[in-house]
Amino acid sequence: MMIREWTDISDLNSKLEVLTNQSSYYIAVDGPQSSRGESAKLFPGSMDGWMVTMISRSTENPERAIRFLTYLASEEGQRDLFLGKEGETWAMKNGKPQLTAAMVQLHDTDRERLEKEYGIMDTYWMLRNPAFVNKWRPENAPSIKQMEEFANQQADLDSGIYKGLDPIGDSDIALAWSRISQNWEEVLPELITAKDEAAFDKIFENFLIRRVNYGFNQVMEYRQNELELRKAKIAR
Repeated sequence: MMIREWTDISDLNSKLEVLTNQSSYYIAVDGPQSSRGESAKLFPGSMDGWMVTMISRSTENPERAIRFLTYLASEEGQRDLFLGKEGETWAMKNGKPQLTAAMVQLHDTDRERLEKEYGIMDTYWMLRNPAFVNKWRPENAPSIKQMEEFANQQADLDSGIYKGLDPIGDSDIALAWSRISQNWEEVLPELITAKDEAAFDKIFENFLIRRVNYGFNQVMEYRQNELELRKAKIAR
């Protein structure tokens, strides 16, 4: 078994499927359940994303860099990034751009070669926009499709708004949260090794007092404000 996200073993699974003539490959299975028998949920990530592309002050030609990134963010740029060169890796079919049969086969059998030789599809995943490229994506092979559908069905989409609510940077509220987090890391081993329940309760009570003194109420107010902003975005 492997405990991994499905995207990171898609290339391996494709090769296994080909080498064993579809008789052996990894499949996604249910994880541990709670004592109440509730199904596990997969966390979809933050609605803010986690990759950032920047143009530095030392860039020789920032205007050109801005134009290039603007092009990449457009539908035309996403098509070129994902599908490659028309007539070579894709062609129009019934009014829609589609990868050639050779590229689809390579995608299903050897993604590493597809990325190294052609640099299309998910090679530059940090620059792609699923809202654009997913409509051009060919149907996955069975070994990939099973994992993808499993993940989509298990994903707890509503939890994404709760990710990354903590203050960051060097503001007073961020420093308060940093002190609280650091103190909790120190207190947790003490709780685990407490000699009895009375000692445990005393350690924890003292931590709660320090937490408030460090500015925990202000941190919670900051989190709540951030959460309300995210709920408003989803409601649009």
